[in-house]
Amino acid sequence: MKYKTHIAFSTLAGVCVAKFLDIPFQTDYVMGVAVGSLLPDIDHPKSYIGKKLSKTSRVMSKTLGHRGLTHALPFWLCLFPLGFFMKENVFLGLWIGYLFHIVGDLLTVAGVPLFYPFSKARIKLPLAFKTGGPVEKGVFIACLLLIVVSMDANMFAELSSSLAIQLQALLKIASELINSLLVR
Repeated sequence: MKYKTHIAFSTLAGVCVAKFLDIPFQTDYVMGVAVGSLLPDIDHPKSYIGKKLSKTSRVMSKTLGHRGLTHALPFWLCLFPLGFFMKENVFLGLWIGYLFHIVGDLLTVAGVPLFYPFSKARIKLPLAFKTGGPVEKGVFIACLLLIVVSMDANMFAELSSSLAIQLQALLKIASELINSLLVR
């Protein structure tokens, strides 16, 4: 999948999981989902996240190859201890986004080595499609529409409220920085 589809697919899953588990649907959770949806592709230097973290991506690509360890459920499970060092809502989003990146790649013809390093066999779902093809574009559009339809009024309110709080904090920091520069 392309990065935009990974984000949309994982965000849709994140909306559903948040509703089911009553997870606060706030910006930190949504950002965690978005970042998690991109993280498995850090092993590919030409991926969206690979370009942003090019040195790390090149090393991982040379040592692990693309769609290897980072696309396997055992590795995803090993990320769980990170939750002890992160804000809970961010971690839950990251973990959900990461998992649904893997699920999304199960829908592509290349598949994923779901149980690597125990098995290198690539698994794909029967209705797999080509990355970047017309079916993926349809999946992307469908995910966007389903995100909007799936969110209830409380989720929209919670997200907009948390975004407003974070923007106020950012404006305060920017104001303090400008004031400190002017006082000198």
